[in-house]
Amino acid sequence: MQNKSAESSHVTLNGEQPLEGAPLIQLKSGNSCIPQHFLHYQHTISTIQQVVLDCEFDKRFPVFAGSDDGGLYIQVGIIGYDNYRELAKQPQRKIVYGRKWRIESNFPTSELIQTVYLALKKAREHEVRELLRLRCFSGTSAPFSCHHDLPLMARHASGMTSQSQALPLDSFIGELQKLLPLLEFDHAGFVLKHLECRDSGQLIIDLSINPTDKSQLIDISGYQITLILRQLTLNQFLHQLMDELLRLSDETVSETFTYRGFKRFSQQVDVFAIAELSVDTRNTAHIDTPEFLQRLTSANYEVDRGRIPVVQHPVIAQKVQQVLSEFGPLDGVLPELKHQ
Repeated sequence: MQNKSAESSHVTLNGEQPLEGAPLIQLKSGNSCIPQHFLHYQHTISTIQQVVLDCEFDKRFPVFAGSDDGGLYIQVGIIGYDNYRELAKQPQRKIVYGRKWRIESNFPTSELIQTVYLALKKAREHEVRELLRLRCFSGTSAPFSCHHDLPLMARHASGMTSQSQALPLDSFIGELQKLLPLLEFDHAGFVLKHLECRDSGQLIIDLSINPTDKSQLIDISGYQITLILRQLTLNQFLHQLMDELLRLSDETVSETFTYRGFKRFSQQVDVFAIAELSVDTRNTAHIDTPEFLQRLTSANYEVDRGRIPVVQHPVIAQKVQQVLSEFGPLDGVLPELKHQ
């Protein structure tokens, strides 16, 4: 491949600037580029907003970009009905907001896009966890919700650990058939379709999720799902069920999310094509002058140095120091520990 130093007129995204002397690399496609690891980044609220505009997903999960005293951030909204109130008592949808995902101004644009993608996955996960409901103890609970009192649970940890023993197959099937009518996901019921016991002792369970007109996550409800249980307990069944619902939700985000129309995280993306592009752009032969190598090394060091955590609490500082000492001498930039 032929390299030449990048000219100032070479097109980059807003918030990106080639390092001085960065090589312009010709790809096998015939196009040229400056790889992202040869760029300097200085994102602002306007450049983050542009990236957000270039991302597309479900309209029920709008993405916002903003800034406050803590710096730049992106945030996902969720438009829908309150999962803890009866739908009949909700004449209209509402919008709520997830956590703020902090964005460092020197984030590579790829990391910024991936942060949007991850924020969407976690917003969907929050919904999925609330939508699996279990009727028990004279009430209804969302046992996998993120809103349970974790410090309280930790104080009562001995009572929170399952004591369930594996059941014989016939007994487990009987208990499972009693449990399923007590479960719903997104106002959809579960129907047992097939069971198969393997020689390994694992049990394969096929379930269908039958949606209703109240179901909101129709990409999941309506599926037939398969669970593999290593232990025949209802507790493991419920955990495996939640894991599968989350997997389906993550798959929806991966197969739907686009940046500038490109489904980067879809399984339709050719892994070998990614590998070829990576090998092409990260070939160290592109760095053909010691001056640029020094400039690149210095820029990378400054990014790492800007991320050094400063540990103010002496007890935490002592704990961190003890942990780090167990690994012997470390390369990289060590945290700043204040013991007083």
